[in-house]
Amino acid sequence: MIAKEQLEELRLKILPAGSAKIVDLLIAHYDRVVPAKVAMEGVPLVIIARHGVLARLPIKGVMTKLSSPEAITTPLQHFFQGRETLYLYTNLPALTVPDCVQEVLDEAASRLQSTEELKRRINAALDAMDRETFMRLSAELRERERISERIRFDVR
Repeated sequence: MIAKEQLEELRLKILPAGSAKIVDLLIAHYDRVVPAKVAMEGVPLVIIARHGVLARLPIKGVMTKLSSPEAITTPLQHFFQGRETLYLYTNLPALTVPDCVQEVLDEAASRLQSTEELKRRINAALDAMDRETFMRLSAELRERERISERIRFDVR
């Protein structure tokens, strides 16, 4: 079976149009979905690729090929009413993060780490009963929080 987290990761990729509902169904029934390394024949299968979604599902006892998200959704819902296992083959490119966005993410992570270190130093000063250091570091933390709040307000 596939881990629910693996299916959730599909939401972080560029999905073909209309496939979000199919991904939601797969996540809801993750315990009956098995990842496939190749597109197999003769088994219930959903293929999610860069340019579209395909499925091979049993409809009235006959394995039927479906080639659009709209055509796949209802038969997939019916499929999950049974007990069979569904195989999932994905061929999606990873979502590339532009350099400028990565820089912002790195800066935010660095600020978070720095703030956590500041909080540890505040706790150490408190434990050591060093009032002067505690007051100085607390003022620094309040200033950072004030700036962060202003940034959040400006972004909205």
